[in-house]
This record gives sequence, structure tokens and C-alpha cells, in this order.
Amino acid sequence: MRILIALSHGGFFRHFETVVSSLADRGHEVRVLTRFIRKTGSDDELEYRRAMMASVAGIEGGSYDLGMIVRGDHWTLPVNLTRACLDYALYLRPQHNSPQLADRIAGHCPRPVRAAVRTRAGRRLVARDRFWHSARRLSALFPPDPGIAAQVAQASPDVVVGCPYVYTFCNDVEYLRAAIKQGIRTVGVVGSWDNLTTKGAAHLLVDRVLVWNEPLADEAEHIHALPRERIEVTGAAKFDAYFELDRARSREDFCARAGLDPTLPFVLYVGSSKQVAGDESGFVRDLARSLRANPGLERLQMVVRPHPLNVDCWAGFQEPGVVVFPADGARPDLEGPRQDYFDTLTHSAAVVGVNTTAFLEAAVTDRPCLSIVSERHRQGQVERGHFHHLLDGGFIETSPDLEGAARIVSRILSGEDPRRAQRRRFVGYFVRPGGMDRRAGEVVAEAIERAGRGSAAPAVPESGRPDRALAAAGG
Repeated sequence: MRILIALSHGGFFRHFETVVSSLADRGHEVRVLTRFIRKTGSDDELEYRRAMMASVAGIEGGSYDLGMIVRGDHWTLPVNLTRACLDYALYLRPQHNSPQLADRIAGHCPRPVRAAVRTRAGRRLVARDRFWHSARRLSALFPPDPGIAAQVAQASPDVVVGCPYVYTFCNDVEYLRAAIKQGIRTVGVVGSWDNLTTKGAAHLLVDRVLVWNEPLADEAEHIHALPRERIEVTGAAKFDAYFELDRARSREDFCARAGLDPTLPFVLYVGSSKQVAGDESGFVRDLARSLRANPGLERLQMVVRPHPLNVDCWAGFQEPGVVVFPADGARPDLEGPRQDYFDTLTHSAAVVGVNTTAFLEAAVTDRPCLSIVSERHRQGQVERGHFHHLLDGGFIETSPDLEGAARIVSRILSGEDPRRAQRRRFVGYFVRPGGMDRRAGEVVAEAIERAGRGSAAPAVPESGRPDRALAAAGG
């Protein structure tokens, strides 16, 4: 089987590393098509992207190409306007759990449409699943860009996979459009756990939509009005490496590399994106001082790991007992930076943050987690639907203030870990619902294979929901 994977930019390959290798092991020919988009100011970023995808070229039947075409024909404006209107309207559905985010994309939607959607009649209209079924049928009537259509035809794939599928103006959708017009089987892969509630709408109905877990399948069905029979739960292939890595460095070696005292414990502060937490430096300074003012924590160290797209606020940051490592927030997509990140997690006493995917990686590596849930970050926490996945999982300790956070850290350092069982249950249903001992990338590969053959998706297990997982485990 020939498989074409269209990624809107190369960074999404982090979700496909083990998927591609699994497809190749099954004897399929895999081509990854993407383009380079600069996400940071680093001059080395293009080489970084190439290094990320080097594993594709290293397998038999694998290849990658940075020559993705961005739609630019005379249909581009009406296509983009339609997509913008639907992206905006999605947030006005009463089913949506983060309606305040509509303002982020309002500028792309014409003012008359915004006004119409906000009326009582407009809200009733977009609340209906039938509206979205019709909208997708109408969207599918737009012809594909001729260059994209020719590129797909030349690849002659049996199935086209698009990721992230629901981003605003994501270019992979135009490759899925071309594939649908050519009668090729299609798969939309939702990139991450927040995408269904913080990004755009599902504009085209593909043969299969892949999501990490059953809670996200619920979002795809109820928020995006996607047919449940087309949604498949696969687990999160992005985290496969963290189940397989070992500690490469002793604690002493790691602390020497990070500039820490190996005889003292440290907590890890994991940064959030700028949209979620803004400038975190002042918050971290307050947190560090509050912790060290607590009896027994006077010499506690803190490592700050910046979010890779929110590093500017850490330039010149200094606070006693706090180390920013790595200073540039290196993305853990390559072997060296990934091992650094893994070691930082596993040698920490606890992981603290606002609202970030790093909490999932901390859970995978079995680290106690803590979030200060307060008005300070309300818009990036309780007002974001995806944050409630963390709360529903029950594995994160929460405190409304810094003093409470210090008490929780004190208990953790004394050996208490009351949320460990919840962490394992969360990882089981949220990250690896296909089995803790099985790579999610293998499950994704099987789903793509079935879609290419037109086979039905398997039923979701009863333990795929957090409430059922807790009940099954006696929680």
C-alpha cells in the first residue's frame, strides 16, 4: 500500500515517528509531504526539521519532501472565507467548551457573518449537527488546487493522511480535498489533546478521524458533529519514546550539566505557551520564593524548562535557587534534547506548571504533578476545555494559592504520593488506550491500514472513558 502523509508543517512529524516506522515494518511505502515554517528565531531550525524527519529516509520505502504546495488558485479566497466562517461559528455552538476563544479568530471571519452567528437564530442554527453535515458537504464541492491535485495524482497513493486536520487554515486539508475528489481513501489525524477545542473546525468529512482517546472522541462527535462511526481511538504516538527511554545520566551527571547541587532535591517547572500563560517569569519568581520560605524547603532547587515557543520571557532571568534549563527551551524531538528532557523529568521530585502537554509527559514518566489553579491564569486554565481533561484525570494535585502549593511540595518531598494510582489510570486511558505495553504508533498504523482497505473501525473498549477506567480500577 502506498501512503501519503501530508503535514501542514514539519513540526507535526513528532506525532508520526513511530507511525511511519510501523507502517514500513508492515511493508507499506510511506511518503511524508510537508513544508518548512519557521517557528522560532533560530537559524538552525531548517536543519532541525530535516533531522527530525531523517528517520523516514532511513527506512525501506520511506521518503520525505518539503515541497508541499500552499493553495493559491482563484478559488483560494472563497475557500478560506468559508473555512474562517465555519471556524468562528464552531465556537458559538453551545456544545463548545471554550467559547471565549472565538475572539482569537474573529478577524478572519467577515463582520456580517459574525453578527449573524451571534443572533439567537444563528446560534440555534450552528447548534444543529445537521448544519455541520451540510456545511461539510458544501465545502467538499470546492475544487482542489490544480497543483495540489497533480501532486497527489503523481504520488498515486492508496490513502492520504492529513494532520492536524482541524487547525485554522491548515494546508493538509487541501490535500485531503484533492484525495477525496480523486476517489482516494482519506484519514484525518487530530494532532494533540487541545486541538479539538482550541483550533478550527473539521471542514471535510474523511473516511477516518483518529484521536488519542475516548474523551477526545466525544469532543469530535459532540463539538465537531463528526459521525461516531468514523472516529477511531488510537492513543498518542507522540509519547511512545518516553515509554522506552532509560536514564542515560546519573543524577550527579545530570545536575552537573544543569548547574544544580546533586545533594539537594529539585522541582521542575514546565512552561506553558504564550497564549495560555503569557510571561511566566514573575509567577515563577513568586512561586520559588514562596516555596523557599516554607520550613523545610529553604534549600529546595527549581529547574525551569521554558515552553519552546515562549522563551523570550526567560532572557536574563535570575532568582536564587532557580535554573533555566535548557535556556532556549529546546524541543525534545531529537535524540539528544529528548534525553535531556527525559532526565529532567525523571530526576525531579515533582513537576509544577500551569496548563501544558508536559503534564502528560510527567504522568508517563510517573512524576507527581502540581498546578496552581487561580485567577492569575484563569483564562489559560479553567476557561480552556482541554485543561479539564487533566482535572478529570485526577492525577494532578491542585492548589488555589502559592502557600498551598508549598504544603503539597513538602508532602511530596516527605515521600507522600497519593495520586500515583490515578496517574497510571490516566496514562492508560488517555495516552495508551490500546495497551500500556503497545506503541500507540502501531495502533495508528493499523488504523491507517484499515482505512486504506475500507475496513470498519474497531469498537471502543468500555475502559476508554475516565469514569469507566476509575470504576474498573476500583477508584
